[in-house]
Amino acid sequence: MIKNICPKLPLELDENNKYVMINNIVQNVKQKLKTILFTAPGERFYDHKFGIGIKRMLFETIKDNKVYVYDNANNRTSVIDLENDLNEKLKEQFDVYIPEITRFEIRLQKLNNIEDAYNLQIGFIVNNFSRANYSVDIIG
Repeated sequence: MIKNICPKLPLELDENNKYVMINNIVQNVKQKLKTILFTAPGERFYDHKFGIGIKRMLFETIKDNKVYVYDNANNRTSVIDLENDLNEKLKEQFDVYIPEITRFEIRLQKLNNIEDAYNLQIGFIVNNFSRANYSVDIIG
């Protein structure tokens, strides 16, 4: 049995005044996944490649799951397919930071009645064994 993999984030104390710990590999992977999603590249000064900055992706101009990014240097607008770009970035991050995820798939859906709001669902397999899901609503 695995015991105390890492502290649960955000840090909190239990009734014995000790940090609450994660003792389940799937919960640990979910915590890592959340950290990767919501950390912008460059935000960690010691590892500028960590994170995908999902919120930043959603602050761009979005229409029909495509992100329209204006490039000042070249004076043009480029289009990025949000779901494909997100899938590629997650694969790169998982290969380096969460190798326990052996397979995954994502589903990105626009939330009804809220502008620039999405539900992101990630189904994944940990160590070719445990199947799990992570879902989060993201409001840009």
